[in-house]
Amino acid sequence: KKELQKSTNAHSSLLLTLSIGDEYVAFNNDSALIYYDRGLTRANEICNDSLANIFTLKRATYMPLAGFISEAVSEYEKIDSTTLSPSIKKLYYNAGKQMYSYIASFYIYQPTISKSWQNKSIKAQESLLKVLPTNSIEYKLNMGEYFINSNELSKADAILKDALKTLN
Repeated sequence: KKELQKSTNAHSSLLLTLSIGDEYVAFNNDSALIYYDRGLTRANEICNDSLANIFTLKRATYMPLAGFISEAVSEYEKIDSTTLSPSIKKLYYNAGKQMYSYIASFYIYQPTISKSWQNKSIKAQESLLKVLPTNSIEYKLNMGEYFINSNELSKADAILKDALKTLN
């Protein structure tokens, strides 16, 4: 936070704001959302569309955890994925996968609704897999998760074991 206060460069200060938000996600989601909101506002003020998209995606991912489900979905679905750079497109699909999964978990006692959101999460993950390098650990972990969610447990076991070999 001290570095952010000292920063005079707008781009650097946005990256620091993003980093602070990312640090808060694990233990104080509300604070993370505040930093993502500040970053989004500032990115829009200086017309930095790439960082504005990143802040929007970060907000959309974690807003459901604070109860802002419809707002999160609206923000996420407003973004035109066809205009995104490859790195932000990866973030876009990953954000959708996680956001829809969080939403599905809120409806665990309403299986039809939960399944609908889980299907959206799986669809986002299918799109994510298409933009990841197939030999990357991220691909293997996502493919393993995809197989688990698709109830293809033997395939999940095989690819996740392969991922473990990659890590060793």
